[in-house]
Amino acid sequence: PVDFNLRGVHLFRSDDGGLTWAEKSSGLPTDARTSINAIVVDPMNPDIAYVMTSSHESEESKGVYKTTDGGQSWYSANKGLSHVNTNDIQIDPINPDTLYLAMHLPGYVRGDYFSGVYKSVDSAETWEPSSDGLPTGSVSDLALDSLNPNVLYAATREGVFMSVDGA
Repeated sequence: PVDFNLRGVHLFRSDDGGLTWAEKSSGLPTDARTSINAIVVDPMNPDIAYVMTSSHESEESKGVYKTTDGGQSWYSANKGLSHVNTNDIQIDPINPDTLYLAMHLPGYVRGDYFSGVYKSVDSAETWEPSSDGLPTGSVSDLALDSLNPNVLYAATREGVFMSVDGA
């Protein structure tokens, strides 16, 4: 972990090409020892965006947060996840109601926790495991084919795997 003047998740938005910035962190875990690892914006509606927190650059993960009002307010979007140790998030460029999460499961965690890929088909209101064909364990990164979003790549310790049916 690196010490910063701001602790927790803080997000800033510019509406003038970067000349000025305003904090848009209402509802984000600003008191947590976490960081934003990825931001995805709905390609059909720029007021809808998702941030994914990670423990890789900090001490803990808080999962996914969503805004529907351009960042004025955020809420947790983790319903259906067995834990919140996330690694990556991707949004379908043609059907932005569909999102994918790469999940990390630290070695010290034991029990019935799912790692791999989760998929949402309702704009991150709920998540379901979607890892058929993947080896057991963490998925570190995802890539979604922008021309054919049914093609999803998942990077694991055992190599890169491809789904051609939307996971």
